[in-house]
Amino acid sequence: MRECLVNSIYHKGESMVVRNMISLLLATLALNIFAQDSTKTQFSKLLEYYHIPKEYTSLDVIKHKVVSSEGEILGSPIRRDLAEQILHVKYNQVIYNVHAGQILFQKGNFIGLTYIVPCGAGGFCEFQYLTVLTAEGKYIDKCLYGKDLEDYGGTLITKNVYHSDSLLIFSTIHTKHIERQMIIEIIEMDSKTISEQGKIQLLRHTTVDPTREYYWISTEVVEDSTLAKCSQAELAEMRNEIYASHGYTFTSYKWKNHFRAKTWYKPEKDSVETNLTLIEKWNIKKIADREKFH
Repeated sequence: MRECLVNSIYHKGESMVVRNMISLLLATLALNIFAQDSTKTQFSKLLEYYHIPKEYTSLDVIKHKVVSSEGEILGSPIRRDLAEQILHVKYNQVIYNVHAGQILFQKGNFIGLTYIVPCGAGGFCEFQYLTVLTAEGKYIDKCLYGKDLEDYGGTLITKNVYHSDSLLIFSTIHTKHIERQMIIEIIEMDSKTISEQGKIQLLRHTTVDPTREYYWISTEVVEDSTLAKCSQAELAEMRNEIYASHGYTFTSYKWKNHFRAKTWYKPEKDSVETNLTLIEKWNIKKIADREKFH
């Protein structure tokens, strides 16, 4: 009798533990579902800042009072709670406003959003960031997407020169004001990849000498309209300058003699194909194609 009573108490206690565990699991599941629904709702509100009608410019938005579902003017800064929770913006004394940039890409289960951060430094100061999120609005990764710092001493400007859903290419130009002239000191190029999981990684960092005649052939994808205005001699020089910038040793007397006069030219390699950046490879092909028309 006593043993049956003990067993009964034991089984009741065991049942209570099981019921408590089930209750805890159900509560956790409910909280997760609520959190997911909450994230989706907040994400939808954030996306309203990026879905401004095409017929409006950024200034027209405020003028015509294009509003969100909650009656907020979309030309105004993104709501702080949305920027903090979804874009992972960290506010401080310098960063106090965040504006929507653009939906840069949408790929499978993730999306890339840019946002603009004006800052309260002397002169002109503005940053742009890219945040990668899941299709449900969960944070994956972020990186600097643009920078514009200007004062009386000079400028520091980073801009995106190429983007896709898997590759980003940036140029950073440092300039100095010397005797009322703006002199480019150095140009940096950064290539970053976006993985299938939405993670951003630095692929390559290079520098470009701004004293080159056609340095911009290494910093941006050249327009066909620009090449159409060039002579065949100019096109050939552009194409060969890319190789020369990487230290290619020319066998042709013409180009060997031509680049020998350049202070930046240091012939030291028989092949530079592996040194060429993606932009340079694209431009070499575009220039070579244009040369066929002459």
